[in-house]
Amino acid sequence: MRRGWLPILALQALILGGCCRPPVPPSPASIVSSWARLGMYLPPASDVAAIRAGLPASLGALRRGLSDEDEGTRTRSAYVAEELAADATGLAPDIVARLAEERIPIVRVYLASAIAAVGVGTPESLAALSRLFGREADEQVKTALAGALVRLDSPKGQPEAMAWLIDSLRAFPPSPASDLERSSLFWERRHGATRHFRHVPEAEAAVLPLLKALRDDPRTPTWVVEQQVSKAIAEMERRAGQSAERSPGRTGR
Repeated sequence: MRRGWLPILALQALILGGCCRPPVPPSPASIVSSWARLGMYLPPASDVAAIRAGLPASLGALRRGLSDEDEGTRTRSAYVAEELAADATGLAPDIVARLAEERIPIVRVYLASAIAAVGVGTPESLAALSRLFGREADEQVKTALAGALVRLDSPKGQPEAMAWLIDSLRAFPPSPASDLERSSLFWERRHGATRHFRHVPEAEAAVLPLLKALRDDPRTPTWVVEQQVSKAIAEMERRAGQSAERSPGRTGR
């Protein structure tokens, strides 16, 4: 009788042992491949954290994602590269190269925002981005490229890109207001310009009055004010205050 119980006890031990093992985390490649099934959503924070935890090896999966045949996977790979920021510097040449090849406007927007956040502005990459900016016809993409150029260089170093961003804040909605498509594109440009200005030092004097005018104008949609304009004003006023504190000749009481 005792012999008959041994195989059963051994089987139970195997089952219990298997149940107690921690789950194997998904590989970076499987995470990136799952993004094609996200529909309209961006990757969750847990995916970004998993890719970050696997650095630098996980950059290979993102690199492949940037050129994936699925448009959504390319978009989300660029988004995650932007979230990684300076941790994704190894992807900078791939992002710039993909920008030159990409044909889908929304993917180009995400790619331009990614290179701006990654923060690698070599003379070669700036020259490539400047060429792309000069020939870009889509206003939303052109705004993202302008933001990347100014953030990677400086407002003085990229006067044409800076002028485009400034002009993005000056104009007001097209007429008639009932043209929803034109109105949406108009506000997306203002939203994009403001988003990049949040990361541009030395622009406070030129930009703050325009941002405050946008905030106070009743025609500015609430989502533009809440998502970007109010945050940009707060950040730029903080930077301006810090600059004033450091300026020579300021005396304390």
